[in-house]
Amino acid sequence: MEGTTHILQIIENESVSERERIENIYKLGDNKHYDAIPILIQMLIADNSIYVRNAIATSLANLNADEAVPIIMELIKKPENSNNHGPLILSVGDLDFKQHFIYFINLLCTAVFEVRQMCEFIVEKYANEVSQSEKKEALSILNKHKKQLKSDKDEISNRIAFINASEKLLKTKK
Repeated sequence: MEGTTHILQIIENESVSERERIENIYKLGDNKHYDAIPILIQMLIADNSIYVRNAIATSLANLNADEAVPIIMELIKKPENSNNHGPLILSVGDLDFKQHFIYFINLLCTAVFEVRQMCEFIVEKYANEVSQSEKKEALSILNKHKKQLKSDKDEISNRIAFINASEKLLKTKK
C-alpha cells in the first residue's frame, strides 16, 4: 500500500491529470489514510473542480471525517453548486449530518430527482434520531410543499411521492 505522503504528492502535482488526481484521492479514503483528513479538507475548500471535490467528499466520508461536515454543507448550499451537489449529498451517508436534517427536508421538496432520492435516504437515516419538534417542523414543511404542488399542478406526482414517503418515515419511526 502506498504511503499517504506519496499519494498526496501525486494529487498536488499540477502536471498530473485530473483523472489521476481523482483516482489517488479515492485511494486515500479506500485505504483508510486517516492522516490525510486535514489536507483533504483544505483541498475540498480550495479546489475548483466539482469532480475533484466530489471525490474528496467521498473519501472524507470513507474516512468518517465528521469534521468535514460544515465544509461539505457550505458547498452543498452554494447556489453555483446546485446542479452538481448530488455527489456531495451522496457522500454524507457515512457522516453525521443530523443537525442539518431540516435543510435536507427542504431540499427534498425542491431539488431535482437524484437529489430528492439522496435526501430521502437522509430522512430515513435520521427519522429515528431527530427530536419530536424537528419531526413536527419537517412534517409541516412537507405538508406545505405538498399543498403548493397540488395547487400548481406541476410535475407533481414524482415530487409528491418523495414527500409522502418522507412523511411516512417520520410518522412511523420512533
